[in-house]
Amino acid sequence: MDIRSPAPSRVAAARWPAQVVHDWLDEAHYRAIARLDRPSILWEWLRRNPEFQQASAGILPPDVVVQRDAIRIVEPRSRINLRSWTSTFAIPWTVSALDLPPFWLSLWDPSLLRFRASPCLPSHPAAIDVRNFGQRLWLAKSPEREVLALDLDCRRQLIEIVDGTLLDGPVLLWFEMDRWIGNRAQLRALTQLGWWASQFTFDHPDRKILRLATLLRVHDACQSGASHRDVAACVTDEGVVARDWCGSSDYLKSRAKRAIARARALAMGQFSTSL
Repeated sequence: MDIRSPAPSRVAAARWPAQVVHDWLDEAHYRAIARLDRPSILWEWLRRNPEFQQASAGILPPDVVVQRDAIRIVEPRSRINLRSWTSTFAIPWTVSALDLPPFWLSLWDPSLLRFRASPCLPSHPAAIDVRNFGQRLWLAKSPEREVLALDLDCRRQLIEIVDGTLLDGPVLLWFEMDRWIGNRAQLRALTQLGWWASQFTFDHPDRKILRLATLLRVHDACQSGASHRDVAACVTDEGVVARDWCGSSDYLKSRAKRAIARARALAMGQFSTSL
């Protein structure tokens, strides 16, 4: 549905210095974004940050090799250091989280789990063979580390292998916790990973993710010079906008302005405190 308004734009694109990331009229794209997990939403905000766009401009997209067992191995082609942006591997801002999972440092993804991998016989009751996960698995590989992104239905779980490899056959995984006190994120992730492994199901996205996905669309609409009425249609129903936009109350205009201010703040760096 085209919700473009003939009214003149009041959100000047020049006030948004970052490059346009996606066509805000593509509603299906933002619905897909809303089904991602929080670290993926975090990446979507980071790639809209003008400073990150400039810092990662020279990075080449990574190679993705699909093996016969459907495991997708990601091999970065650039050695630019982006650790100040807390990204484990150098990936350019042009790559969407829908196409490639982000690989974060534990500072920004406290649910990241670290394991040591030791070879074992396939008959061992606790043996893990990543070839059994097929298309659910991404594995980013560099000379220094392996980081596995495992699709758990409505979210992705990052697993860093601090010793050993997952690519040479069945292994035993030995969990390494950063600290016991106060590390609820890791404990929760470990519990959910075990539950998923036994039940193959997971929770649905929460409302906060849906809200952040909507604000991504607001940001991209503003980048394209959309009007406040267009923005109001992003955050509420088009029928409500058609009925109330010219009414006696200005609540829709206020709501659009708040959404624009929030989207601008997220794109400029506040996304780090929103997840």
